[in-house]
Amino acid sequence: MPKRVTAFFDGFNFYHALDGLEPKGKLVATDYASFKSWKNHLKWADLRAIIQSKLDPKFEVLTEVLYFSAYATWLPAKDARHKTYVGALESTGVKPVLGRFKEKDRWCMAKCKQHYVSHEEKQTDVNIALFLMNYAWQDRYDRALLVSGDSDLVPAVCKVLEIFTNKSITIVTPPFRGAKELIKASRSSRLRIELADVQSHLLADKYTHPTTGQVILRPTEYQPPTDERDWIPHIDPWGCKNNTVKQKP
Repeated sequence: MPKRVTAFFDGFNFYHALDGLEPKGKLVATDYASFKSWKNHLKWADLRAIIQSKLDPKFEVLTEVLYFSAYATWLPAKDARHKTYVGALESTGVKPVLGRFKEKDRWCMAKCKQHYVSHEEKQTDVNIALFLMNYAWQDRYDRALLVSGDSDLVPAVCKVLEIFTNKSITIVTPPFRGAKELIKASRSSRLRIELADVQSHLLADKYTHPTTGQVILRPTEYQPPTDERDWIPHIDPWGCKNNTVKQKP
């Protein structure tokens, strides 16, 4: 019997890997604008198709793909695009598990000492850990693919492997992202999602939501570029941002 595989996507980790892409060298303003416009289409990624491409269909069957994220409701344009993306993912059979953002008071550390409100994402790490454990407990997978580089998930990975010795967890790293601690905890080699994997597995332009019947259209910001220039060879792997810290792949 083929092994049952469930994929657990850390949505923010994957998104920021794409959003943080940087070109090699210094570019003129027009080229840099072209690059920023080009990389946006990668955010319309077909997560199920990407994961499916990493499996051997003779020995493995993809049973479920879970997408963990939260909506930035205070940013209307981004919030709308994100909800459209989640609807498209649902149309391909991906299950979203949503956390939330919490407001946090902050004060400027410079002389002005002005008060402002920031937002912190909550629940996503806990949700991933809970689903990873609960699905193992329910015997819903033989192998878990954890798409993340977040070391906060190390305890969950260790505990699942400690309790369920017949199951395996493979860490799948987003483009140009490292996951040294997670890979060590998984006791397994990792899989890499390359930029070429994302570019060759994008969602379609139009979907009809399976539950609501809503027509879902690809946002104009995520339309593939019209020019023929391929930026992939010109991306600096050391310049890709992990929040504010550069990280080796």
